[in-house]
Amino acid sequence: MKITRLILLLSLYSLSYTIFGQNNTMSSTHFYLEYTSPLKRVNITGNSMRVVQIIYSYANLMTSEPTGKKEETHTIKLKKEELDQIIDVVTKSDFFTLKQSVYGTSDTEKFEPFSIFIKSPTQEKNVLFKSKENSPVAPESFLNIEKIILKYATK
Repeated sequence: MKITRLILLLSLYSLSYTIFGQNNTMSSTHFYLEYTSPLKRVNITGNSMRVVQIIYSYANLMTSEPTGKKEETHTIKLKKEELDQIIDVVTKSDFFTLKQSVYGTSDTEKFEPFSIFIKSPTQEKNVLFKSKENSPVAPESFLNIEKIILKYATK
């Protein structure tokens, strides 16, 4: 029984080593994340989170076309626990195994673009979600990563 457990543990370690390499590829020093939405852009490099809030102004509230645009930028130094929590959500999600790179409504329709790009030394992935009323829902891993990013970007 003990030998079986030991073999199972070694197999799991071997699988983890194969997936993440000798050094965890999602370590804070090798982690880059970029999130974009119609109203916010967030870049995470190491423990630094750069947040750009996009503010549109309208001359007439009855029109949907903005007459002006202003960007407010600030940088947040993430605590180790915060960055670890973000990396944990990314690591546990199926983001890198998503089959498609574009989700949501079709190309021919007007949509609101939301994207997440994540890069580590051994892998990178960019996923675009084209949002529109009644469009399909974004993949769960996309939504989980978006949620944790916005949690720290709005503090």
